[in-house]
Amino acid sequence: MASTERTASLESWTTQESSVLGNGTLRAQPLLARPKRVIVAEDDQEFRDLLVEAFEGAGFEVFQCADGTQLAATLHATFDNEDGSVQAVVTDIRMPELSGLEILDGVREANRDLPFFLITAFGDEETHNKAMELNAIVVDKPFDVDDLVALVAGLPGEVSVN
Repeated sequence: MASTERTASLESWTTQESSVLGNGTLRAQPLLARPKRVIVAEDDQEFRDLLVEAFEGAGFEVFQCADGTQLAATLHATFDNEDGSVQAVVTDIRMPELSGLEILDGVREANRDLPFFLITAFGDEETHNKAMELNAIVVDKPFDVDDLVALVAGLPGEVSVN
């Protein structure tokens, strides 16, 4: 996928909806209140700590996972929780046990709308295409952590996994 296409798809996640008022003027609709919960799955402890610190610094409640098995368990618990809303999942693709793509593939059957951001140092075209098929965004390393936090914070509306 070309870089411009990726950028365009990232921008589509953050657009506000608008409506036409009776007099023909366009009015932006305010975004719904956002839950401030994100799941971060990364097997590199130092990088996970960096991501968690950045998201917490931006006001998010962060659920941390060190591998794919923990991510699967956290998602399962979130699905079972009555107040099980998270704004997004930020996960490394290559992790012990289960990969981020394997988790994403399994989650799509339960909830197609849960935003996934797949982090990788190995972002080949096949990976980007698979992620696109599964309605996810691939974030190639290196990247600016603050940009990722801003992108997740800009997601419109509440996403409920129930």
